[in-house]
Amino acid sequence: MLLPMLGLAYFTVPCLLSVFLFSKDLAGKSYKTFCAKTLLTAIPALILTWLAWVILQQYYCYEYFSIYSVLCAFFSTLLIPFLLDRKSFSYRNVLNFLLLYSASVVFYSIMTHGQAVIHSDTATATILARSQLESKRLFPDNWYYANGDVWFLERNLLMIPFLRIIKNQSLLRALDSAAWVALACIGLYLLSSRALKDSSYKLMVPFTLLFFTGARGFILYEAAYIGQLTWLCLTLLLAVRAYDRQAHLKTIIPPPISTLSVFIVLLTMAGSRCLAEINLPLCLTLIVRELVHIGFHNEPSERSKNSCLITGALLLSTVLGLAAYHWICATHNVSNTDSNALIFTANWWSNFQQYFINRMINFGMSSGAELTSAEGLRNFVSVFFMLLTCFVIPILQIRRIRQENESVIFISLFAFIHNAIMFLVIVFLGKTESRYVLTSIYMELIVSSRYIYAHWIKGCKASIIRNILVAIVASGVCINSLYLIDLSTGYYPALLEQKEFCAKLLATGAHKGYASFWNAYKNEVYSDLAIRFGAIYFERDRIEPNLCLVDSTVFDFTSNEPTFLLLSDDQLHYVQKDSFKEEYGAPKQILPLGGLTAYIYDYDIGRNFRKTGMISRLFLQEPSDKGLFIPTTELCLGTDTKLTEDGYPISSGKQLLTYGPYVSASPGSYEIKVLYEFIGNDSGDYPAYILVTANSGKKEYKEQQITAPQEGECTFTVDIPAYSKNVEIVCKSKTAGFILKGYEVRRLAE
Repeated sequence: MLLPMLGLAYFTVPCLLSVFLFSKDLAGKSYKTFCAKTLLTAIPALILTWLAWVILQQYYCYEYFSIYSVLCAFFSTLLIPFLLDRKSFSYRNVLNFLLLYSASVVFYSIMTHGQAVIHSDTATATILARSQLESKRLFPDNWYYANGDVWFLERNLLMIPFLRIIKNQSLLRALDSAAWVALACIGLYLLSSRALKDSSYKLMVPFTLLFFTGARGFILYEAAYIGQLTWLCLTLLLAVRAYDRQAHLKTIIPPPISTLSVFIVLLTMAGSRCLAEINLPLCLTLIVRELVHIGFHNEPSERSKNSCLITGALLLSTVLGLAAYHWICATHNVSNTDSNALIFTANWWSNFQQYFINRMINFGMSSGAELTSAEGLRNFVSVFFMLLTCFVIPILQIRRIRQENESVIFISLFAFIHNAIMFLVIVFLGKTESRYVLTSIYMELIVSSRYIYAHWIKGCKASIIRNILVAIVASGVCINSLYLIDLSTGYYPALLEQKEFCAKLLATGAHKGYASFWNAYKNEVYSDLAIRFGAIYFERDRIEPNLCLVDSTVFDFTSNEPTFLLLSDDQLHYVQKDSFKEEYGAPKQILPLGGLTAYIYDYDIGRNFRKTGMISRLFLQEPSDKGLFIPTTELCLGTDTKLTEDGYPISSGKQLLTYGPYVSASPGSYEIKVLYEFIGNDSGDYPAYILVTANSGKKEYKEQQITAPQEGECTFTVDIPAYSKNVEIVCKSKTAGFILKGYEVRRLAE
């Protein structure tokens, strides 16, 4: 009985708002009329709430109020115009409510379900913010970036001021994601109201927030790809304002162009992705727009001067941004891997197919669902919406592009060029992950939302057709919002379970631990940063630090600090071997914890970790008379390479023996000493040769043959003319019995 009574009081506020929203002449109504409307509005909400509470009793009290207050307010708002005041019904009011409703559902989902699904990729924003705060640097020296991306205008920035104020880190992480989603909504609002000069943001926001059900983790909870939407909106807004400036301005560089230039520099500092997503499409948009105008009018447009100024400013900003990016790469740990390499691929046909499959994946289509099920209904809505907004409406927009105003033409042209560039990148350069197509869908949704609003809703003269279309939009929003709402069911017990897990770890007395990447940093956040985690992996029965998105100071050895290993079931066989106990010692306690096992040590077990990847600073050191030894344990083995009893790789007559260690090298001359042993038959041919390469084997610097197998060492020099990444020393052997023991490398004085 208590819940329905509280529900009546709880829904009074949205009901009152609904009355004020839909009554044009409320001030002229009597007090009785006002009370009657309020009562009639509250009754449907109360009945729906009571029925939902009876049917779905698995919801907790806090979930019950949050979910059904929104749902019942929505139903009440739709009923009021037809029951009470039909003349006051307006599609604008429905769109206003859909905007507020979708934003409310998304923020509710982030603050509830988003706290319970934090994983290590999500948590790295918190870890980087702490590293920046502790080092007092925007680019910490000890931070290891990944995939060539430098996190600059990213989600960690908003966390820095509050990291020490808000102790609940899962709450802070959810608030940070919600803030980034709010910034994206503001960006869509500014682009729509200031550039497009309409209210199409009322469709843009629900479409971008609710219909990416397949990529909701990236966009909403992790907030990893919502920043691209914000930067696209702000860049287009600045570009349109700069492009619309008249050529007779007295200032040499108008303020919008200078603001855009600074903004492009900041974006480009993060890496080369900005080139394909913003810089190149924007330059081509300016050029193509002018060429099209000259083709139709046989003379330059009034904005030609601004186009030249913007293009020149973009090129200069790109150069400055890339220079800053390469400086960061040269002085910090930025890992350039195949994920960010631009390499042509021969699998263009399969990439072409994957391009369209990724669209359906992002919109949440799942295979194996029955058509009549709830999941099947959501699949139908997702596919229909994807085809409509990504293909049908953009084609319709192209057909009537000449009737649009200059801002719409500019933004539409940018969207088409941007999507063409991303299509080429995905198909011919092999960027087939579903996340790479998100920016293309963002632009298609912006163009489609504006088209639907301007031509099918606002420009529709038949009110019944317009109302039907608004009802279809409302139905799609409701279906997708209910899916997000359902995710929040039971989030609080799941969140408590995560917190209690970390509390049990803290009860062991250890505040520092090591685990696999996916078990490490999420638990650091759930422990409210009380536990310091380092990600590790096992290689040849030994532990190696996983230097990816981490502050390497976590691997600094502290002798008197207790630590633990948090292991999954498939990792237990490594630590149960006698050789492992001999090298790392025996744990003082073994604690099973919810599918994982914690090995507790009364010392820092990290003292014996192999620091693979930490020698990335090797070639950055000053010239020295003493070489730095690289053991074979720091190298990668060829497929058929065997090991001796002492753990050295030995050739069995195959070509590839070892390769690695993938380091960064500054320009200069280096001396490399190869240490080896030969126990095979001297056939007169050289038993092995060494190849020094960079950029993962794409650039060759030196090839050295080992012609004296009995000497045990071979010394040679190699010149590296420019800063190089992923430098490796490849050892190949044609003769069985060649044993590689390691390298000594030192930098020679100039």
